[in-house]
This record gives sequence, C-alpha cells and structure tokens, in this order.
Amino acid sequence: MDDHMIGSLAASASGRPVLLRLEGGGAGAGRDPARKPAVGVSSASGVTVAELQRAWRAIRDGRFSDGPRPLSWSPGGPVLPVLGAHGGSGATTLALALATSAAPARVVECAPLLSSGLVAAANAELGVCADGAWLRGSRGQVLIEHNAAQIASAAEVPLPAHADRHALSLTVVDAAWEPTSLLGGGGSWLSGLVVSASCVVVTAVATVPGVRRLEGTLGMLAGRCVVAGVLGPAVKRWPRAVTASTGPMTRRLLGVGRVVPVPELAGLRTAGLTPDCLPAALVAAAGEVLRVVGDLTSSIADVEDET
Repeated sequence: MDDHMIGSLAASASGRPVLLRLEGGGAGAGRDPARKPAVGVSSASGVTVAELQRAWRAIRDGRFSDGPRPLSWSPGGPVLPVLGAHGGSGATTLALALATSAAPARVVECAPLLSSGLVAAANAELGVCADGAWLRGSRGQVLIEHNAAQIASAAEVPLPAHADRHALSLTVVDAAWEPTSLLGGGGSWLSGLVVSASCVVVTAVATVPGVRRLEGTLGMLAGRCVVAGVLGPAVKRWPRAVTASTGPMTRRLLGVGRVVPVPELAGLRTAGLTPDCLPAALVAAAGEVLRVVGDLTSSIADVEDET
C-alpha cells in the first residue's frame, strides 16, 4: 500500500527537514475501506496543523528525547526564582505576591499539576499554551502559568511558554521542588536558572525546623545572592528558640538586612490562593523583598562595572 503524505515539512534543529507522514491509502490506491489509518486518525478528523506544531515544539524542547534536556532558559527580561526551603513555607504565595507587586509581571509555577497552588488563583482562564505544556490564566496585570501535566521530577519541567501577551517587567519562577532534589540532581533548565540567577528568594517559616532547613538551603546556594522571605512575625519577635537555632549563613543574612518577614495570614492558610485580591500586608512584604533584591543586584552591577 502506498504512503499518503498528510503532514508538512518542519525545520529541525540541525537545519534538515523533518518529514511528517501518516500511512494510509492515497487517491486511487485501491485501499480496503474497512482498514483504518495506521495511527488511528480518521479521514474525517485528521491531525491538525496546530497539533503537529505543538508536537514539534515538544520534540524541539527535548521533552521526548533520550538525549540531554535543555539546560538553560531566558524569558527575555528580568527573572527572579523563588525556592522554598521546605514544604509549607509560602513560596507559591510569595511568588504570586512578588508578581503582583511588580505588575505587569508573570509567575511560572513549576510544580506538578496536582500539587499546584495556583490552580484556582486566576480570575480569567486563558487555556493551554501553544506548546500544550502549560495552563495559562491571568489576574489583573499578572500572567499565571502552571504545569498542564503531572510530572515526576524537576528534570521533567518543560521550558516555559513564550509570553507574548504582556510587556512584562518581571518573570517570577516558583521552583516548587525540594532544594536537595532540585540542586543536587542538576541537569535541568530549572536548576540551571536557580544557580545562575543574579538573586534567589528563599522562603522558610520562623520555626526551629524552618530556620534549620533555611540554613541547609543557603549552604546549597553558597556564594550566590539570596534574600530570605520568612513566614512569621518580625525578626525581633521570633521565639528565643528560633533565634538560637539560626546558623551562620542565616545570621549573616540577618546582619545585612536580607531577611524579610512575610505575614502569616489565616485566610490564605484556610482557603488557599483564590481570584480575590491578595491582602495588602502580603503585597507590601513582597514589595520589600523586591526592594532588597533591587538594592542587592544594583550593588553587584556597580561592583562589576568598577572591575
């Protein structure tokens, strides 16, 4: 039986054309009408061009490749990763607040679909991105993207979609994976982003276990610029046991004013993130984090210019 070409030519990364074909009878091939096409696509509803384009983007991005995945990504503007030192540290909430304070901005949450904290945060659902890997929504001037699939590791997080809807002042990336698995494993664009970013925001809770995990995460980010957003009261009001449990790296951040208290809000703890406006106190704390990050990155740039 003859092959009937119903695809098109797509340029591959090597510059050679890729021929997309489906097996089936061509005109006048005398095929058996009872036989279905080899890939199960009926003649009445074939694969669309948009589906072929999404499949090609997925192959291009390495999501169906046995070889190494892309190790870098740039959104074409400022990017700020947010990394939770432990579960329940408020990383996703702070990431959304940072984007809200910096709007127009985008927040990209890298958690698996079933673990997403942003699934109900948009007030307008915009559907699936062109590559089919991300679900997109918006709330005011904030663009929200989270995974469309239940992935198993940070290495499986797809490259974020191109944001063509807004002129964005900032992209906030909620890393969403446990620091040891993210930074210890390497081999993904997400881990590469965290370790190469000009500054990283790390979140923790003002408890004894929380500051211990914060210290461990700072150790994994040694030599990099970090601002800590700590969920709980002002530092001067930390319980004595919490202050006594801080390690040398955390104490250094405290000494240079790079630990920002983030208010713990009962309403958010109960309902999670919804389309409702974020509390003013939370947005104000996010604004303070952005101020500290801005001062820090500006001073780094000044030093680099002098050298």
